[in-house]
Amino acid sequence: MIEKIALLLHGPFAGHAYPQIFAALRRSKLWQAKGLMVVAVVYVTDLEKTRTLLEGLHIPAQKVRLLPVKDVVNPGFFNLNRQLVSVRAGLDVIPADHYVIKLRNDQWVNFNRLLPWMERTGSNRLMTTNCFTRKDRLYHPSDMFLCGMQPVLQSYYSCPLDERTHETNTFEMRMRVMQGEPFEQILCTPEMELCKSYLDRQGWNRLNTPEDSYAAIKRYFQLVNSWEIRLHWNKKRTPLKPAGSLIYPQYFDAAPFEGAPVEHAACYHRDDFDGRRTLRDRFYILQSRFLWSCWEGNSNHFRIRWFLKHCVRMLVIVFVNLLPFFLGKRLAHIAYAPSLKQEGKRLLKKTPAYSFYRRWKYSPETPS
Repeated sequence: MIEKIALLLHGPFAGHAYPQIFAALRRSKLWQAKGLMVVAVVYVTDLEKTRTLLEGLHIPAQKVRLLPVKDVVNPGFFNLNRQLVSVRAGLDVIPADHYVIKLRNDQWVNFNRLLPWMERTGSNRLMTTNCFTRKDRLYHPSDMFLCGMQPVLQSYYSCPLDERTHETNTFEMRMRVMQGEPFEQILCTPEMELCKSYLDRQGWNRLNTPEDSYAAIKRYFQLVNSWEIRLHWNKKRTPLKPAGSLIYPQYFDAAPFEGAPVEHAACYHRDDFDGRRTLRDRFYILQSRFLWSCWEGNSNHFRIRWFLKHCVRMLVIVFVNLLPFFLGKRLAHIAYAPSLKQEGKRLLKKTPAYSFYRRWKYSPETPS
């Protein structure tokens, strides 16, 4: 049984989900555990705002350690450097005998549902979710939510800082694609950079093949589905779902940035490595496929807005065509206004619905 647990929160104050995080934490068994340690890594400019917020939530000061860090000059490719600096600072103050839950401060989970999976992870592996653990990319386990023993997580975040800017990275990749290099071999997102660097330190012989990527993820990670721990995001990231909804795995065809080739995004699920696919899993996966098919950025998206627009258009056309018919019938009953009656009949005879009615009524096949 895991006795010493540390919750490591990181991220900017803007868009935070501290109320949801601490509400979920208070409802869990962890809140009363003696070995619980909560560390919130915040930017220096956000320190007072975060402290005031936690006081407003009636969180005892001794329960949470606020750790201020300076923002980096170069955020790196998709904010890799920001994540490295914040997470490293938090891990440095957490003892080596603690099991760490690394959580973005704009996401939250059901901690009671998380506890059984923590036991299954073991001391030499990391837990992550199926959301953003991509099949179509090599060595791409999700880095949004990670759990593991402090030494393992610290080793995972020993990746060197990215010296190039986001713009420099995208430009170089675009140029290499134009020169004919395979995009899947040159793309290196923060998730891939962290994983590849960790595998190299573990002595894993990377073959850069889908089979080897699968074997590496299975060896060093415990995958859990987002709906099994109720992982939510305080941002709108899933089509047709509002902010604060459950995070769904990705299924779409789109380029990661301008000038890059289209990727066929798909995610691994827990049953790809462990266990079997349950009926609940099938339901959420089917729902995820439908939701992402409605995303306009998906080159193969189901045009739900086009569909609804044309449904409304057809209803309007039917209504406009039938209105004179019913209007004419109504006016025809006004005996004291012959002119209105004649106008009603005139309008009636001009409608396609009336023409169809006449053909049907006087057709030889129509029973008398």
